Amino acid sequence: MEHIFLSSSELGKIKSISVDHPYVCRHSICDEVYILKFLGGSNDYNKAIYYTVEELNRNKAILPVEFCIPDFWIDTDYGTSAFALPNIPDSLGLDKILNSEDIPHREKIEFLKKVGALLRKCDEVRKVRHMSNFAICDLHEGNVLVNPTKKEIKIVDMDTCKIGKGFSFEAKYMTPQSLAMQFPKKYSRVKKFGYIEATPQSDLYCYTIMIMNYIAKYNMSTIDVESFCNYIDYLNYIGVNHELLDIFYNIISRKPNVNPDYLLDSISEDILFKSRYNR
Repeated sequence: MEHIFLSSSELGKIKSISVDHPYVCRHSICDEVYILKFLGGSNDYNKAIYYTVEELNRNKAILPVEFCIPDFWIDTDYGTSAFALPNIPDSLGLDKILNSEDIPHREKIEFLKKVGALLRKCDEVRKVRHMSNFAICDLHEGNVLVNPTKKEIKIVDMDTCKIGKGFSFEAKYMTPQSLAMQFPKKYSRVKKFGYIEATPQSDLYCYTIMIMNYIAKYNMSTIDVESFCNYIDYLNYIGVNHELLDIFYNIISRKPNVNPDYLLDSISEDILFKSRYNR
């Protein structure tokens, strides 16, 4: 992947996008606006990110167009310091979309279905021999950017995906505090760090949690097993599609996780109104 050098004076002009994202900046290079993501970890962590980004770029032709893949590296006086991503204008995080009262329920369901469709594209990617273990890893609402006008989605933070011989990074919904950690036989752990290893099954777990978060209006990855089962029983009581409930339950059972995208149209506004999770 190409390297572009930025001088100290140019670096001084760069400002972070927000306080919440101090390592992510917007900057114009060669008359085009890019998002710069600076490396901020240990040497080992930065090496793992470097490998992952290089592999993403090398395999760009076979990866879904919904992935926001880095274009080039940024070198400074301190060495390779950041990578540049295409700017994604007029987009909102899926978390904001799902929480907005101005966006219709059906439109939100369509965006969730697009995430499921993307996971099906990942199934096709894994048919390529050297991509057999590919996983998005940190799949959550904030990493899905939505263009409400074009009805398109983009997945960001792909620098922490699982690709090739690369490192398995931590995911928001797969931390040591997550529901999945209570099922070590189903979700293997990265022994050195204690969090769950990124796999196609963990991607489906994260996607299912995203759907459940929307209907529950609560972070379902943080609850205990008994509360999860009680909530499934409640969803059954209010009339949620039984096949969809089985798929929800799969994430804590011995059965393989399944992509529920084809069942999301069964979630009516009436169901949504009744399904909010109360602790």
